[in-house]
Amino acid sequence: MAETDKESGSTTDEFLRAYIDAAKRKLETSPVGPSSAADLSVIIKDEETPKNWRRYYSNHEVQEIVNQECAECEYSWRMCKANPPTFGQRISQCSELRKVYTQCKERVRAEMRK
Repeated sequence: MAETDKESGSTTDEFLRAYIDAAKRKLETSPVGPSSAADLSVIIKDEETPKNWRRYYSNHEVQEIVNQECAECEYSWRMCKANPPTFGQRISQCSELRKVYTQCKERVRAEMRK
């Protein structure tokens, strides 16, 4: 039994059917087979996907996005760890920067799951 989307009144099956149809149309015009289900979303343009279709990311894609989004936090933490002015500061300030970096990674992952 398909779930009904409260906003549009459509079912999950209808969204999937529309998504698969768009993939078939795209593959007919440029026959390049995707190597995985995640690649379908790359082949199909965003405007062709159903309105509230949620993109699923592979673990590798998630890690790349997390690395990009949190690069500044990671850099600050690594620089503090490598060159602390004092030992005491290394423990307090660097551990705080590590927490900020970890929170950044968790936040980005949570946003991608929404």
